[in-house]
Amino acid sequence: RRGAGVKKGFLHEAKVEAPKDADRFVLEEAQGLLDKVDELHAEDCEETNPFRAKYQARELLQKMMKQLAACEWRGTTSSFEEVRVATSLRAEYMLGVNFYDCEETSSGEKTLVGAVERMRASPTFSRVALMDALNHLGMIWCGRSEYSRAREYLEQSLSLHGTGEERLAGAVDSPEGRQLTTTLFLMAQVHQHSGEAAQAAGLCQLTLDRQARGGLPAGRDEWVKNAIQLSGFFLSSGRSLSAARCLAAAEEVSSGGEVTSDSRAHLHWGWAKLHLCRLSDGRDAITGNQSSPPDPGPEAHFKMAGIQQHLPPHLSDTVRGCGVRDYDSALAVAKRAISHVTKVRGVLTLDEAASDNVAAAQDLSRVFAHLAALAPLDDDKTKLHKRRIDLLEPLVEQLNIAAFDWLCKETWVEVAEAYRDMFDIKVTQVEAGLKKVTQEKLVALADGSIKAYKRFLGLFEAPANDPDAKHETWPKGLPNPQQGIKEMRFRRWYLVARFSLARVISRKPSADLLGRKAYLTQAIDEYKTIVALCERLPFDKAGKERFDDELEICKEMVVLLPTKIARLHTLNPGKSGTG
Repeated sequence: RRGAGVKKGFLHEAKVEAPKDADRFVLEEAQGLLDKVDELHAEDCEETNPFRAKYQARELLQKMMKQLAACEWRGTTSSFEEVRVATSLRAEYMLGVNFYDCEETSSGEKTLVGAVERMRASPTFSRVALMDALNHLGMIWCGRSEYSRAREYLEQSLSLHGTGEERLAGAVDSPEGRQLTTTLFLMAQVHQHSGEAAQAAGLCQLTLDRQARGGLPAGRDEWVKNAIQLSGFFLSSGRSLSAARCLAAAEEVSSGGEVTSDSRAHLHWGWAKLHLCRLSDGRDAITGNQSSPPDPGPEAHFKMAGIQQHLPPHLSDTVRGCGVRDYDSALAVAKRAISHVTKVRGVLTLDEAASDNVAAAQDLSRVFAHLAALAPLDDDKTKLHKRRIDLLEPLVEQLNIAAFDWLCKETWVEVAEAYRDMFDIKVTQVEAGLKKVTQEKLVALADGSIKAYKRFLGLFEAPANDPDAKHETWPKGLPNPQQGIKEMRFRRWYLVARFSLARVISRKPSADLLGRKAYLTQAIDEYKTIVALCERLPFDKAGKERFDDELEICKEMVVLLPTKIARLHTLNPGKSGTG
């Protein structure tokens, strides 16, 4: 039969004759071919044929490997065979990398595994080539989400660099040093995907430091972004010193230029968040709230020069809230945060980056809130809450609800809380006889809080054409789970806001008994709604999110407020009219 027994692909496996001058080919020409392969691998190709140059390099490598095999024992010099074997091993490893770069990972893995085996068995193997081959095998298994297999190859690569401090002692810009940097970067990914966040962060920081000391390539901007992101991890772990070192390193790198205005803005934001966390932790310490100690983990250290000048004082990885001891020290930290947030919002404008602009404004509002909690004078507290309102209320009114639903919810709640806190402070001042505040002013503050809470709650209401809203078995006026409160943490957020709304309404002053009765009746309706919603959507008793204490108060108010309404004519409303 025509063609019977002909092996598929025979044209590609045609026998290659040995070069006429084996010595010249192995000792001189082969290196030139490898250099040509490196040039082809580095060539940028058109989008329509992105692997064109790499396919050309592959043809060169495959032909060359066959020529080298055909030259076996044909040389006339003492070093011939040693050079031939070493060159063949390098070509085989480069072919495996070529397959990987062309997204042919199965062929790449097979070729690299063979190359690694033969390099280990050869006394003339290239350590750098072996390290790179093992790193590529690690990348292949990372790409398959098989992180335990990736770890095996990466640990083999690490073992070639020695152990402990010896491993990190070499020059970072040498070929072996650059391979070690790559291995550490890949191992960080393995730890991250294995749930070992602290180890991953330590290796990421080590990688960034080695990259910076080794001479940053064109990716200086990407380096800064990675350092900012890493600082966020350390900050979330309560380790402000390590977070600050990452940001200080980013400052030093960005001073060399080639960093976008967006990255510089996010660097300012990183500093702002650092100082905001210091304020929050310091506030907890001063007010007696017990906060958990920082998470354990390796401390971030950068050996690159110039970092110390960017570090603020009084930072620690072992104690939260360092540098915030009282209102004056909190004010100093707050000024740093305010300066950085102002620069962020100057670059990430509302027109061009609405989400970031509003989120930065929320951070600024939180700075004011922390200061208000520590301010010794009530008038200072109210001024700070007023700054929160003036900052956020006009901003949230400009947002498109459909596009920024979550931001609108967060911001309306914060506006409501600021009005509520101002209202509480003013009522306390009036009741204690410390200050005269008109009832109209108190009503305006209460109305501001009520309006903001209702705007927040309204964002959970179903659209008019939502079929779930017309379901007969679902009580009218209650948001169903499909409207954003299915998860218990969101349900608690909704209920706490509704609980606060009921409390503000119940305390809203009025010039006459009919007005007070109307407000108390509205408050009863809110408390009843909360009780009904909790009965329809109870919290998991074994879950983290609970609403037990607030629910008990709601049930008590449903019973007590009608009695209060009946006795209003006998009760003293107090100086503020809120009693």
